[in-house]
Amino acid sequence: MKIFLSAIIITLSVLAIISCRKDDEKRVKWEVVNLNYTGDLDDIFALPNDTIMVISRFDDTYQKTCIFESDDAGKTWKQNCFDLLTPSGFSNLYCFNHLKIFCGNFKTYDGGRSWQQVGIKGTPSYFFNNDIGFYLWGSSIYKTTDGGISAELVFDRIAYDGFQFIQFFGNRIGYASGGASWDSFNSGIMVKTTDGGNTWQQLPEKFKNIEGMSFISANVGYIVIDLHEGSVIETTVSGSELLKTTDGGITWTSIYKGYESKLFAKCNFVDEQHGFIFGVGTICSTSDGGKTWTQEHEIPSSDYALNKMIFTSSGTGYAVGNNGLLLKRIIY
Repeated sequence: MKIFLSAIIITLSVLAIISCRKDDEKRVKWEVVNLNYTGDLDDIFALPNDTIMVISRFDDTYQKTCIFESDDAGKTWKQNCFDLLTPSGFSNLYCFNHLKIFCGNFKTYDGGRSWQQVGIKGTPSYFFNNDIGFYLWGSSIYKTTDGGISAELVFDRIAYDGFQFIQFFGNRIGYASGGASWDSFNSGIMVKTTDGGNTWQQLPEKFKNIEGMSFISANVGYIVIDLHEGSVIETTVSGSELLKTTDGGITWTSIYKGYESKLFAKCNFVDEQHGFIFGVGTICSTSDGGKTWTQEHEIPSSDYALNKMIFTSSGTGYAVGNNGLLLKRIIY
């Protein structure tokens, strides 16, 4: 039975890899940007006028935190490294501008030269304006109305899975999702608000661990779920699946499966036709809503897992990953 199941997984892995075909026309290139840095790049944030901010929580000595800034669409970069304030204090990056930055339990008003610790648990993940925003902490969501000085608990549940993603459309409708997966445990969560984040309702779908989320409107969105199944002793199924909703998260349709963990773990959609899946070893794109996929970039080593992808107002794409990997999408 194990041999038969392994054969199925291997066959599906080959099919998944073939379906993400290489682009022979080579009209798109993900160019490696050399930062002369080998720490993991954890988060990237786009500001107007092609200003890009990148954070590395730890350098390769685990004693420094570094922020990189480009004000010219990634041509040149400024690096600001400072002594690590606390091992768990820095995480998600939220930039109001190139000087005012919130990161984990800290904030700076001078571009990272000095930092103040805030009393709110969690990571700053989304702000409507300078005052109103949201922090994620485990399976809880906090809302601040005074720019991060204080926060009110607006959603809470006792669970092993936790929130990782949050998105809003306008000031009313928003989604938050996440999950966890290890050994025989695999569980995901997604909640929705329709009143600007004051109250949240858990969606009825029984999700597996949600590794990526990308909503393009209040009703249309995509998630990547971890297909992991197994036990403490062995894993029987691995890989990821891309799901789509068109009714605000009530129902979900599978549009792509990859039975190989390196194929993809995250997603980024620009509109219903154009999107990306990416992970440990590859970046694939679709221009027909997920019917077909083209491999745009391949990373030969699993040491360079991609953590996040963004697109700027000018349409240029960037992706950050481990061991100092920074990619820029060039169309020519």
